[in-house]
Amino acid sequence: MFSWRTFLPNPLLVGTTAGLLLLSSSALASLQVRFIGQTTDGISNAGKGFLVDNILVSCNGGTLYQQDFTGSLGDMTVVNGAGSATNQWLYDSTIAPNVARWGNPGLNNFGTAGGIDNLDTPAINIIACSSSFSVKFDFLIDYEESLVFDKAMVDVTIDGTTTRIADGTGNALGNLVDDNTWHTFSCGDSDGNMVLDTCGPPPTAPTNLTANATSSTEMDLSWIDNSSDETGFKIFRGGVQITTMGTNATSTATFSDTGLTCGTTYNYEVKAMNAVGDSSSATVSATTLACPISQTITFTPPTSVTVGETLTLSATGGASGNPVTFASTTPSVCTVSDITLTAISAGTCTVTADQAGNNNYSAASQVSKNLTINEVVKTTATPSTPPLPNQMALFVQVDGTGSGHVSTDTGLYCTREDCSTNPQGEVVCNTAACRDI
Repeated sequence: MFSWRTFLPNPLLVGTTAGLLLLSSSALASLQVRFIGQTTDGISNAGKGFLVDNILVSCNGGTLYQQDFTGSLGDMTVVNGAGSATNQWLYDSTIAPNVARWGNPGLNNFGTAGGIDNLDTPAINIIACSSSFSVKFDFLIDYEESLVFDKAMVDVTIDGTTTRIADGTGNALGNLVDDNTWHTFSCGDSDGNMVLDTCGPPPTAPTNLTANATSSTEMDLSWIDNSSDETGFKIFRGGVQITTMGTNATSTATFSDTGLTCGTTYNYEVKAMNAVGDSSSATVSATTLACPISQTITFTPPTSVTVGETLTLSATGGASGNPVTFASTTPSVCTVSDITLTAISAGTCTVTADQAGNNNYSAASQVSKNLTINEVVKTTATPSTPPLPNQMALFVQVDGTGSGHVSTDTGLYCTREDCSTNPQGEVVCNTAACRDI
């Protein structure tokens, strides 16, 4: 099957590629389409034959030529290429829609073997087309005698250069067999799928494609969007399409490719796409950052601390330059602020040590350590020598910290200023200074 064809008014090589007919002309002036029927026998059984309807040539959003056979063959011209003059294209009003018919033996005998008949459009002026133009028509091929047709073909002539865009052989038109169904040639499809697309050129290719390795596993792509009619972009890695993305609102488009392998070179392509097809590729190659170096934390805190005490934590890590950070997983027993640990209550205190990584170093594995938080020990100071004159020995029980006074069962009340601690650690008070209670 053949399809819509888009003709580009640029100096391109004559031929067909990717569903587009590219012709060498920088100043296009005229177009003519020819439908060709051919037979190799003279069988005259009845059958519909090769039918054509609704021919349309357009560009720049407007119609250049249209023929829908509403009353006759119109300005179409029948030309006998070879064989008997009885081989003719006919106008047939019995079929809806009205059509040009060739090859119905019941109405028009094939006659001599080798007969060829052409049905031509007039020369269509296409010089006004600023971008591209398209040709569209509906057709049907149906027959009851398997040898009615040898070929059904379509030629397009632009400024005297002819290209055959369809060359059906045997009992088929391209890949289309006799199925008594109307079909439409449409832009960009020639494999029998009959996709209806909007004709026009493919989008302009992107440029300035760059790839920036942001880590050992990620590559950030950026490119200039040069097209105003793309429907999106196709992104390829290593020749395999990995994703599509929608249209871009700015002139620069971006995409992040993640989950890559460290220290590996990747080849990227980006194409703009629309209903007609894909643009040419913008390409770039880049290598992810080297595989990160591992880090190890050495953390050896004291094994025990007393309630109320604080402790400065320290540890050594890897060469990333990132600090080792600490945290408590038992905040009811101990808390950690920056590098300071505070013992809150008796029990087991668990402290963790971590070190983050960077582009060159991986994060260190977490280290966890347990510390025992002990209760405060209660002690009693006992004098080892008798008190001096005018002094009295006091038995002072030490239980925690704070301030207060010392009282005795002798009826004296002594303040802190009345007492002192001797070299043996004993608290002694000057009884002359103490006051009666």
